[in-house]
This record gives sequence, structure tokens and C-alpha cells, in this order.
Amino acid sequence: INLPQNLNFLKLRASYAEVGNGAPAYSFGNTYTPQPSYGTNPVFTTGSTISDPNLKNERTTAQEFGIDLRLFDNRLNFDFTYYQMNSFDQIISLPVAKSSGYDFTLTNGGEISNKGIEIATRYNWIQGDDITWTSQLNFGRNRAVVETLPEVITSGKYSIIADVFPGDEGGSDLELVAEEGKLLGQLYGLGFQRGPDGQIIHQNGLPLHTEEKVSAGSYQPDFRVGLLNSLSIKNFNFSVLIDGQVGGKIYSRSHALYTTAGTIVNDDDPNLPLTTMEGRTLYEVSYDNAGIPTYTLEQEGGVVGPGLMYGPNSNLIPNTVTVPAGGAGYTGYFYNYYGNGFNRDNIEAATYDATYFKLREVSIGYSLPKQTLSGWGIHSASLSVVGRNLLLASQVPSIDPETYSIRNGIFVNGFESTSIPTQRSVGLNLNLTF
Repeated sequence: INLPQNLNFLKLRASYAEVGNGAPAYSFGNTYTPQPSYGTNPVFTTGSTISDPNLKNERTTAQEFGIDLRLFDNRLNFDFTYYQMNSFDQIISLPVAKSSGYDFTLTNGGEISNKGIEIATRYNWIQGDDITWTSQLNFGRNRAVVETLPEVITSGKYSIIADVFPGDEGGSDLELVAEEGKLLGQLYGLGFQRGPDGQIIHQNGLPLHTEEKVSAGSYQPDFRVGLLNSLSIKNFNFSVLIDGQVGGKIYSRSHALYTTAGTIVNDDDPNLPLTTMEGRTLYEVSYDNAGIPTYTLEQEGGVVGPGLMYGPNSNLIPNTVTVPAGGAGYTGYFYNYYGNGFNRDNIEAATYDATYFKLREVSIGYSLPKQTLSGWGIHSASLSVVGRNLLLASQVPSIDPETYSIRNGIFVNGFESTSIPTQRSVGLNLNLTF
């Protein structure tokens, strides 16, 4: 094909695939496990999951279309991919009546679709013998949607993780949910009762919670992006990598715990413009000649939660009731706001926009001239200083939003609990080739 002068390479691609995913071993029939004998009698036990005679293997179809372009003497490379995957008859575990003698049954779980695009582009700004400068941009967007659920699930929602934090006893529990017609991975829990303008409604100075669980959104980001710049000047090289994501939700259990305990100031929560310092009771301490302390009250303490309350005529008016910030018996404002007392089943208070950008890596290096190495039997040698995770830009308080929880060996996106802070590192690399 005769291509235009500035178009050096053109490739169109398309593919279709269909694969299966087998059910776990022994899923198509009930099995028995031998146990130590009871006297002379053999003993066998069943598992906790009963088989489904109509169970089928999972099936996934995938289509992909793409284009690869190289232009302007290969200075600009552009790669675009669109894909769509549909998974049918996904194998999920559902609870059954205890009277059956089992806890769960495996069944087929409807359909989940994945659609997305991936873009990779690279441009050589400078191409010379002594200097080169290249930029590379990567962009990705994926939408995983629950198209259908099994017919036996009449509510339209399936709990992927029914209780994300089982240690928080009582309350309604926080859930990771697959909801029909919505993005996979909805964050569910109790929410706040709100007025027509979205402000939180209070009663006796404390926020009111919903009776039913609500969704705070999905953990799935709108897109992810990364930008790498590489510059070489003779034997010196310099590179900077910035990446991150836009959108998605994350629940920070750490921030809820830190704030209710009063261990942080809480001056960076975009959801609540109250600090833990505002509600503290302050005393001035003085000592008499005998050294006995005398306490003089300087600040009564207490906070007024931002939002509304019901007036004398059951109309909504600005909240004016002062309540303790903490207080015994988990009765203070911060306990009720972040944790609904000690239940910790409020999903809205500590769920944040998970958008973040990181200065992921900066590298400065030097390659020794080959003539310097010729007498040492070394083909090439380079020395570089590399810094990773140097800066984080995010509105999520207290934590790095690039995290997850683990529940029963399953990675749970969208939920965080007492995570270890991300480590910033600076290292020295020496590369030798013989």
C-alpha cells in the first residue's frame, strides 16, 4: 500500500476470542471427606457447600479492535485499542437455608461486561547524536458493568463481600456489592438523612442516619493516566514519571478511627469542615504557694455540626445545638458522624473521591564512556540515583488512596483499613555489563 509521505507505518488489527473457566473441583456433585473413625465405625463428613446439578462452566467472549500509527519519520507513535469482554454464567456462592445442612451453594451468576480503551503515544521531541528527548503518554479507561444477576436474586444486588470489616461488631455492616445495571463494586452502608439541598439533618445535635443502606459509588476510576519524560544529554540521562487516576471511590476506615479517637486534627477532610481541636474543653492551670493546682475553665468545648435540624414546626432550619466532640459511651459528634456510635456502618462519612496523582519516579544517571572501561573488561557501566513515590496529590485525608483491603484472601478494592503508609525511597543503582 502506498502511504502518505508523513505516514511511515499503519496497522489495523481485530480479534475475537471465546474461552471457558471451569468450576472449582468437585463442584458438580456432593463429596464426602473421611474423618477419624468413631470406634469401629467409619466417619465421613460433607462440606459446607451443596452442589447445583444445573451448574455450568463460566464462559467469556472478547472482541478487540486497534490501530497502530507511526508518523513523521517515526517521531510520533500512536497506538489505540478498544476492547469488550462479556462473561456469562459466572460462578458465585449464595447462602442457603441452614435447615438444608449446608451453608452455601454454587450457582451461575448472570453476565458482566467489560468495555474500555487503551491509548499509548510516544513523541521524540529531539533526536540528535548528543541529545534526545522523548515523551510517552499512556491512558486507560475500563467500565465493568453488572448486566444481569441470577434469577434467584430478586433484590437486584449480590454481596460480593457481605461484611468487609467483621471486627466492627453490631450495626448494619459495610458491603462490596454487585448491583444489576450498575458499575461492579458498589460501596454500600448506611448514609446520612439529608435535606433537599443535600445538607445533613441533625437531631439533638447529632447526625441522623438512614434506615436502609445506600451506595456511595463504585471503586472503579473514570480513567488512569501516566506520563514519562526521558532526556539524554551525551552521557547523562534524566527521566520523570507521573501517573495517577481520576474518579472512583474509597472508604478510609483509618481516617474514621483516627478522628473518632481524637488522634488527628482532622483539618483536611473535604466532607466535614470540623477539626477535633474545636470541640475540646480547655482549662488554665495555676499553682498556689503550696504547689496545689487550680483549674480555670477557658473553653467549654463542644461542636455544632454543619447542616440542618427540625424546627418547632417540623421545618428544616440550620442546626444550632452544641454537643460534645467526643464523650464517654461513644456519644460525641465525631463518633456519631464517622461511625454511627461504635457500629462503624456509615459509608458516606469517610468515603472520598479516589483521584490522585503521584510523582512516581525520578531518575538521574550517568553512563561511563566506553573507552574508559576498555581496560577493565567491562562493556558498559552506568550509575543512577532513583527516587520513587516522591510526591502525592490527593484530597483523600490521612491515607494513600492507592490501596485496598483483604477479606478471606480476597482483594477488596474501594475499602481501606489501617494501611501502612506508602514508602518514599531514594536509591543508588549501579549497572555493569561484561
